[in-house]
Amino acid sequence: MKIFDNFLNNDDFDHLCNVVFSNNFPWYFNNCKTDTDADNLNNFQFTHLVSENDSNNSSTFDLIDIFKIKLKINSIVRAKFNLTTKTSKIFKFPLHLDDNNKNTKVAIFYLNDNNGYTYFSDGKKCKSKSNRLLTFNGNIFHSGTTSTNTKKRVVLNICYT
Repeated sequence: MKIFDNFLNNDDFDHLCNVVFSNNFPWYFNNCKTDTDADNLNNFQFTHLVSENDSNNSSTFDLIDIFKIKLKINSIVRAKFNLTTKTSKIFKFPLHLDDNNKNTKVAIFYLNDNNGYTYFSDGKKCKSKSNRLLTFNGNIFHSGTTSTNTKKRVVLNICYT
C-alpha cells in the first residue's frame, strides 16, 4: 500500500472536482456496493462508470488521462467514480477484491475530505483526504466506509495493469 498526498497539481484537481461535483454530473444508483451483506440498508452507492476493459463508457473519459500518465497505466480494467452518502454513524462495507488477478493494481483517489476511510483485511486504514491517491495490489481484500461529517464521500477507483 502506497499513499501519495497532493497527487494532482491544483489546476488538474480543481478541474476534476468542478466536473464531478457539478449538479449535472450523472450518478447511477447501485443497490449494493458489494454482494456480501446485500440486504443491509446501508449497502448501496452511486457510481459513474468511466471505462471498462479499456473502452470509453463516458463523456468524462478524458478526466482519467492524467491518471493514466502519472501511474503509467498500460490497460484499464475498470475506472469509476463512487459516491456514498452521509450516515449517522460510519458504515463499513464488506471486504472485497476489485480484481483477483495478482498483476492488477488498484488506485483510489479521494476527491473530498471526510471522516470515511478505506480499510484492509490486515487492519490498515487510509483516511479520505482530498487529492490523496492510494495504490495497492488488486488481490488484497479491502473496502470503504461511509462518512458522518459530509453529505457525500467521493472517490475515483481505477483497476489497471
